[in-house]
Formats: sequence, C-alpha cells, structure tokens
Amino acid sequence: MSKTIYITSGKGGTGKSTFAANIGLTLAYMGKRVILLDMNMGMRDLDLYLGVQNEAIFDVYDVIMRTCEPRDAIIHSTFVDKLAIIPAHQGGNWIDISRADIDELIEHLKGEYDIVIMDGAPGINRAVDLCHSSADEVIIVTTPDYSAIRDADAIEDRLIKNEIMNRHYVLNRVMPVSDDLGCGPSLVEIDLRFRSQLLGVIMEDENIRASCNIGIPIVAKRDTYIARNFDKIAERVIREIL
Repeated sequence: MSKTIYITSGKGGTGKSTFAANIGLTLAYMGKRVILLDMNMGMRDLDLYLGVQNEAIFDVYDVIMRTCEPRDAIIHSTFVDKLAIIPAHQGGNWIDISRADIDELIEHLKGEYDIVIMDGAPGINRAVDLCHSSADEVIIVTTPDYSAIRDADAIEDRLIKNEIMNRHYVLNRVMPVSDDLGCGPSLVEIDLRFRSQLLGVIMEDENIRASCNIGIPIVAKRDTYIARNFDKIAERVIREIL
C-alpha cells in the first residue's frame, strides 16, 4: 500500500528540503517508487537539489489548478529511474488551494508511486494545516539549537491538536562537540522534549551543503558514511512507516 510522508520544520534553515531530497533518493535506491512533491510555495528548492531546475515547465500549482495533468509536471530523476519530482510554484499562492485539492493529487500519485514525500513549508501556516492531514506520517526536521527546538515544539503541538499521531523527528546538523562544550541542548534533553519518535541523527558536514549547490544529493555517492547513515534512516522508514 502506498504511503504519504509530510516533512516539516518549525523554522527555515534546518535542512528540511535537503533531508527530503536525500531520503527520497535513498528510498528509490532501495527499490521504492518515490515522488517528491515540493509544497514549499514561493521558496522551492528541491528541483535545485536534484539538478533538474532547468527542466521544470509546470509545477504543483499548475496541477492543482488543472492547468496541466500531473504527468506534465513530473520530472524524472537522472540518478535512478524510480525517483521523480513535481516542483513547487514560485509565486507562493495558497489562497486558491483546498484540502480536497491536495487529497485528490495525493490519491492520484499513490496509484503510481509507493511513497509520496511532501516537502512542506517551515513554520505554522495555512500550508501546514492543508498538507499534514493528507499524510500518513509526519517527519519534523530540527537542529540542536534552542530556537529550532522551541519552534519544532510548536509544530508538534499543532500536529497533536489536529490529532496527527503518526510522527517522527530527525535531528539534523549535529556537531560532535556540542555536548562537550555545553553550548546547546544535549541529545538526551532534546529527545525528552519531543513526543515524537526519533527517526535518525545526521551530523553536520560541509559536503552536504556543497552537494546541494551542485545539484547532486550527497547520497548519490554511495561509498560514504553519510549514505550509510541515510540507508539506516530509510530502513527505519520502511520498517516503521511503510
């Protein structure tokens, strides 16, 4: 049975879209048919991270407004044939979109893909309220900073209020020395604050940022510790979410 995963964060800059691109590609490497749906209207990044920004003709807003068919907006990855993407609308217009519109698109995509990954907008907004209820699972991406954790708390509270019970979180951009220096919340402290299950921890690495700039997800290089880490996270996704 196909599943939809909504990826969100309490604030921008946590690496949410980077995580979405890399977990999507990792799951595709594992044989799953995956489509990335960029729902971060006005601030689309996924097409850049996958190196397909010059191939986008239509976007998710065009599909929802029935300017085109979903197949017209789907861009296939060059890294593996089981991965595809529909880019976000750069205009940032959510006013005309309803929950029913999103549900209809998700149900259509589920007929062709094993996993639909929605990369949502950061923060609490109309986009979050429209999208998270269409998902089978929500993953919150945060960093080990007090401000990011507080904002992630707010997102989690919103999800709980809306009775979204299937939740995990990912701790991203973790510095190995942070706990020793006492300059931020410890991993234990962070885990105690969340009421979602920890899905994985991703270390800070300048190669991840560099990969985004050149449009090649870091996991495309398979013989690295980062790719192995994403493999473990993807295995947990398959085991606990799918």
